[in-house]
Order: sequence, then structure tokens, then C-alpha cells
Amino acid sequence: VKALSTLKKSDVDEVKNMKAPPAGVKLTMEAVCVMKEIPPAKVAAPDGKGKIDDFWDPAKKMMNDAKFLPSLFEYDKDNIKPEIMKKIRDKYMTNEAFVPELVKKASQAAFGLCCWVRAMEVYDRVAKEVAPKRALLAEAEAEYAEVSALLEQKKAAAPPRPPDRNNRFSALSSPERKPKPPKRGPASRGTPGGPSAVSYT
Repeated sequence: VKALSTLKKSDVDEVKNMKAPPAGVKLTMEAVCVMKEIPPAKVAAPDGKGKIDDFWDPAKKMMNDAKFLPSLFEYDKDNIKPEIMKKIRDKYMTNEAFVPELVKKASQAAFGLCCWVRAMEVYDRVAKEVAPKRALLAEAEAEYAEVSALLEQKKAAAPPRPPDRNNRFSALSSPERKPKPPKRGPASRGTPGGPSAVSYT
């Protein structure tokens, strides 16, 4: 994430040393803890009734680790647990306060971390929803190309088609005949032009 690459240890220390972090900062650090599977601490509820989950103290301990920023760059984004993404999508991605531009007003470091969480969510969604569909499409196209190539090979190897035997035999059985001359009758024999002369002498 480009915004994350601009962060320095001094930026992280600034967030860690906040005595009363703004709501956007606390929300961002809570989301980062969820992504890194850091459990919350149990603290007394504001109304004094029972205890609630609080991520601020665990978040400060997380940021105190010298490997905190490198761990974000090396995060295994290809194998994020479904339950982690469900929490991120249900509680943070739908939260109107979890917007980088709003978080940036409170802290530059928190801004980069907020962008990182959101980028991980987008990557996970694309990798698990869009990528498999693209893989299926590529597989179908490859199969179609293979079948088409096979058909072309069979077509090229096939012997030439023989002429139509029915048409050939039909031509042989019905040869063209020349017209016969007309037969001459009895009256046409003898002297041309009429019947033969008979002598009575």
C-alpha cells in the first residue's frame, strides 16, 4: 500500500503515545488488531456494569514491537482467515467513521493503517471472488482452443470425398441418342415424285 510505505517509526510512536486517541484512531487500531489476531483486553464498561472489549492497550503493545511495520508489508494476504474478513466487513468496512480521509484529520499514521486494512479487504475479495471466475474462463477458453485444433487436424487428415456415384450411373444409363431418320412408305419407292409408271401395251 502506497500510504503505508510513507510511514516511519516516528509516525507509529506518535499514535502509540496518544493519551486520548480520537475515535477514528482507536477504530483503525482496533481493525489492525483484528487483522493480526491480537485479542482485546477486558476493561470496565463506562457505565460500571460488567466489562467490555478494549483494543487500545493491546494496540500500543503491538506498535511497540520494532517489527510492527515490516509485519504489515509481509502480511500473508493470500491466506486471510474467513472469520477475520467477516469481522472486518461487518464492523469496519460498513462504519462511516472508518474512512481514510476522516482518519487522516486525526493522524497521518492512522491514515496509512486505515488504507492498509481496506486494501487487504479489497485484495481478499478480488482474490476469492473474481480470480476463480477468471480461472474458469481461462480454462474454458483453453479447452475450446484444444478441441478446435483437434477438429482442424482431423479435417486435414481426412481423404478427399469421392464423386457422387448415383449421378455417374445415371449419366451412363441414359446416353444421348441421335434421332433416327423417318421410314419411307410404299408410295415413296420408284420414280421420285410419284408412283412407278405401268405400261398397258
